Amino acid sequence: MNSAQILRSSITILIAMMLSIIISAQVVEEVELRPDGIVIPRLETSSVVSPTEGQIVYQSSDDTIYFFDGTDWLPIGAGGASSGHIITDDDGDTFVTVEDFVDSDEITFNVSGRTRFEIREESPGVFVFRIPEYNAGNTIFGHNPSNTIDITGDNGSRNTFFGANTGSNLTTGSFNTFIGNDAGTNNTEGGENTFIGTLAGSNNIVGLANTFVGDG
Repeated sequence: MNSAQILRSSITILIAMMLSIIISAQVVEEVELRPDGIVIPRLETSSVVSPTEGQIVYQSSDDTIYFFDGTDWLPIGAGGASSGHIITDDDGDTFVTVEDFVDSDEITFNVSGRTRFEIREESPGVFVFRIPEYNAGNTIFGHNPSNTIDITGDNGSRNTFFGANTGSNLTTGSFNTFIGNDAGTNNTEGGENTFIGTLAGSNNIVGLANTFVGDG
């Protein structure tokens, strides 16, 4: 079989697969075969009564192509300007999007239904790395830093921690900046402290407005 025959066979198989899509009894849509492409059924996934594994539809409400994996409808690749999903988990609450609206020029990381991190070009060549307000203004990077902070701010707000174990015992302290491994590791209620360096301010527990620079 030469390359032309293989190409014709592949096209025939693709068309046969698309024509075999089972459409909901309640929503009648046809596969359109055009010289410049194939238009798949356009409908809401929720309107498909008995989907079949492998079924594909285009959902216009969020400009996204979905396929049915036998259990759930999952998005395929990138949608339009209103969705932009390119990576998503099985239940759809953790995903990465690009350009949520026209010319927003951003990448958004969403975890458990909330936007956790954004990368955005504010102006040509100027990029902003943004953490939304959901975590009460706290910015935390590192292995095993404070894990007692919640998104309400009841357990500390406006803290910035960089480094392993930084602020790992914080309870209600706020407006702290800890940079370096184990910096402020025993701080619980102390606030407005600046500790820079390995173990900097590690003995502070409830002290306020201290500045420590250097190891230990």
